[in-house]
Amino acid sequence: MNDFAPDRLRNALSDLAQEVQPVDLQDRALSASRRIAVSRAVVASVAAVAVLAIGGWAVVGMSQLKRNAQPLAPAASGTVSATSTPSVSAPPVGPDSDRSWVGPYVGSFSGHGYHFTIDADGSGQLRYRTYINCQNPQAVAQQPGVPCEDPDTSLAGRVTFQLVRRDDRVYAHITESNDVAFHGDLVVRLLRQGIVAIDGPHAALTGCADGMAPVPPACGGP
Repeated sequence: MNDFAPDRLRNALSDLAQEVQPVDLQDRALSASRRIAVSRAVVASVAAVAVLAIGGWAVVGMSQLKRNAQPLAPAASGTVSATSTPSVSAPPVGPDSDRSWVGPYVGSFSGHGYHFTIDADGSGQLRYRTYINCQNPQAVAQQPGVPCEDPDTSLAGRVTFQLVRRDDRVYAHITESNDVAFHGDLVVRLLRQGIVAIDGPHAALTGCADGMAPVPPACGGP
């Protein structure tokens, strides 16, 4: 015999029905849908803020790079930068910058076959005869590097010099010459007022000041 009678089944189902609470599935579905929508909206907002922040920092970074990359503006004309080096004029030849000692040597001097001048700044020029005839090829060949003379250029030798003083001695420092024999420094001596001697490579060239009477044998006319 089956002990599970229909009455007992009905009673069990009735008890179960009394314990079950009604559920509104639509409300739950709508509530869940709203929560999902809110969550998505929050996520989207956060993402948008992050994108804007990243974009802002990128713009600031590009602007900074552009400013750093801009070339420096050229300095205005007439201004001198702090690191510029002023030009320095070359010092005079020799250690003596006081040129007052040049005074006694200044003038125009002549001797036999030569003439030289000395200016107040110590610069000077020497012109002299070489006694080599340009029309004599043999004589020219025997003196290579020495200028020859023709009827129009009797003082063919030309030397430019600058007076310098070292160790209480005066020298004619040669700066330019067309004669290989004249180079380096030549001793200059003041024999007396108006008479100056330049010790040349072969002999002393003693000159008397122009307008001064010849003083043989120290100096004579050209």
